[in-house]
Amino acid sequence: TFQFGSGAYAFSGQGTPGQLACAYADEKASAVISCPSGQTITCISFASFGVPAGTCGSYAQSATCHVGYTKAVVERLCLGQNSCSVLATTDNFGEDPCYGTFKHLAIQAVCAM
Repeated sequence: TFQFGSGAYAFSGQGTPGQLACAYADEKASAVISCPSGQTITCISFASFGVPAGTCGSYAQSATCHVGYTKAVVERLCLGQNSCSVLATTDNFGEDPCYGTFKHLAIQAVCAM
């Protein structure tokens, strides 16, 4: 199963308490990450454009269909923001990791003060 839309979940990772926020979007739609009021996106702990599997807190990238620099693109757009929207398109990520396959974008971020 996949996490559709965005949601906030309790999370404490790397010894730094924070709020886990996830978003999932079909190809040509936008994945929207939103932090609680007063918090910003401090870390992108997972991002995959291709055919990611799993749910918020346990996403996994595909071995055969994943843009390797998805996380860097999402970090550039989202770090330091209260919320951000990332378009799930091959144009946005610069390549098509698996031509002819319908792709998705999964993002997992940490929100903190």
